[in-house]
Amino acid sequence: MLIENTSTKRFIRESLPLLSSYFYSEQVQLEPSIVEAGQELSEEYERFAHVLRLRHAIACAMELQPIVAAIEKGVSSENVVLRSESKGKIVGRLDVSLFINRRNNNFSWPRTFPILVTKAIPNTPENQLVSEKLREIVKSLEVGTMVDKSTERSYVVRLLQWGRSKLHSEPWTRAIPSRRGDRLRRETEYRIRKRQTGNEAAYRKFLSWCDQWQYDPVHADSIQNDILANLLLAFPSDDFFADRVFEIWCLWQLIESFRRCGAVTISGPRSLSKQSSDPVCEMDYRGFSFDIWFQRSL
Repeated sequence: MLIENTSTKRFIRESLPLLSSYFYSEQVQLEPSIVEAGQELSEEYERFAHVLRLRHAIACAMELQPIVAAIEKGVSSENVVLRSESKGKIVGRLDVSLFINRRNNNFSWPRTFPILVTKAIPNTPENQLVSEKLREIVKSLEVGTMVDKSTERSYVVRLLQWGRSKLHSEPWTRAIPSRRGDRLRRETEYRIRKRQTGNEAAYRKFLSWCDQWQYDPVHADSIQNDILANLLLAFPSDDFFADRVFEIWCLWQLIESFRRCGAVTISGPRSLSKQSSDPVCEMDYRGFSFDIWFQRSL
């Protein structure tokens, strides 16, 4: 089993330029078109694309659990001034302007005083970002409830219960995202750099987690590729998953083999998550142009 996992990890890592394209679309079909030489693609390839994204979401959710727990031990907050009422005596800071405006109409007993109270609330940029990512994880996991009984489904049920409970508990019910995610990310980075969160270590781990959740193959390095491969194999997989990974690895190795022989890529490789009538890759070798398709065998 260890040897199989090691091989699958290698296949995942080396074919990431194609595999990672599945993370950016809900409508996925591996074979971009039907050509005369091949046959129509079966549902198993669509199922694989779904399982691949689901395994990524499951693994990321598993990693997010201890990070959220660490954040909750020292949740950041910001102070806001709220208006309130104090009966009988002034407890807090008197709201002078409001007190003067209504002093001639204040006939209650004991007398009420308008006061200003400073209260700490958790609606900071970093907590809003955590809340947003929790919602994204839950949304991605909800799709997994429709899969047949499998290793993935058992993890989905448990993680969904955790994610939903977090979104309905403090402090996340009060950390409502009010800005775009990219802006929240920049504000969070600034506050961590300025040590304004009071829990920099936990929030810094959360930002590293965001990079794994929003994997960018264009800017990823070898370390990030290894991390993603480990994420996808963070829990057991069946033969179906490993077989499909191997097929895509074969496709990528074919493209790389032509490149090593001196062929030049004209266009592609295109995202496998997009339905198209175009080939996966168009190449040229000493003036001879040819296409590479991904299709079932004859």
